[in-house]
Amino acid sequence: MLRYQRMIIYLYGEDTFRSKQKLRKFKEKFIRERDNSKLNTAEVDGSNIELGELKQQITAMPFLAEKRFLAISNLSENKKITDEVLEFLAEEKMHQDVILIFWEETPDSRSKLHKFLSGPPAQAGQQHVQEFKPLDDGALGHWILEEVKKRGGAINPLAVWTLISYVGNNLWQLSNELDKLLAFKNKKEIQKEDVEELVRTKFDDNIFGLVDALGNKNKKIAVKLLDNQLAFGSPISYIISMLIRQYRILLQTQEYIGETSDTVARKLKLHPFVIKKALVQARRYNFEELKKIYRELLKIDKEMKNTSWDLELMVDLLIARV
Repeated sequence: MLRYQRMIIYLYGEDTFRSKQKLRKFKEKFIRERDNSKLNTAEVDGSNIELGELKQQITAMPFLAEKRFLAISNLSENKKITDEVLEFLAEEKMHQDVILIFWEETPDSRSKLHKFLSGPPAQAGQQHVQEFKPLDDGALGHWILEEVKKRGGAINPLAVWTLISYVGNNLWQLSNELDKLLAFKNKKEIQKEDVEELVRTKFDDNIFGLVDALGNKNKKIAVKLLDNQLAFGSPISYIISMLIRQYRILLQTQEYIGETSDTVARKLKLHPFVIKKALVQARRYNFEELKKIYRELLKIDKEMKNTSWDLELMVDLLIARV
């Protein structure tokens, strides 16, 4: 009986930026070394593909080449064919020289597909498995430095940590912010002040607008601003943490209403830009209202961490409670 000559690569995890980068590198390397014509390189969306079409893609013979490259994304979402695909992959009569890459974001670790792809290679031939977890702050700082270097720029360490504090570990958004900062600096070193001006100001403006909308109970505008942030790539958890931060600042600034923003900024050790707008917003609430909203946001944050919530439900819950 013919033996396996294929290779199965499994890339998965919450950090889709790095997993997509890895997938692209595999593809580019295959094209560069084995398939200049790109006739033996294919990518398919497994979430809605039919079983027959997927089998055809997997078993297609290389055309004037030794190997064929096939990337399959989000197959775990296609519940109706998953079991059949697994049976098909386990058949030893499959002997085509194919490099199969399965890409998933957050697969169910209990699923048969995940166990097969991440398990021992005895049934899958040569195998490579890599999980992409969100980077912690230390690894994130190194990632930013490397990305800036690859893009031909330089960044001050203080600017790195400022960027992390504003954006978090959302690499999609960080990548966009780095492009803007590098274009703005035109090869000069990115400084902390550049991050504050270009990154923080934009996010704070949206957060201030969202707080205004919530304070005025303008659900339509609040939903729109939340949708904008989500479309921009901000995780709902990060948006809620920023709202918690902003309402904490409003609670702190209430007792200083009437004083100058520079004076309050020194007392609270916050940026004058933040305090200037916070003083204006704090006048629109009484102390009890601020405490109530702050407590509700803390409650949402706790519930989100302890349970599994639908994203749209979280947004509706946030608007309804605040």
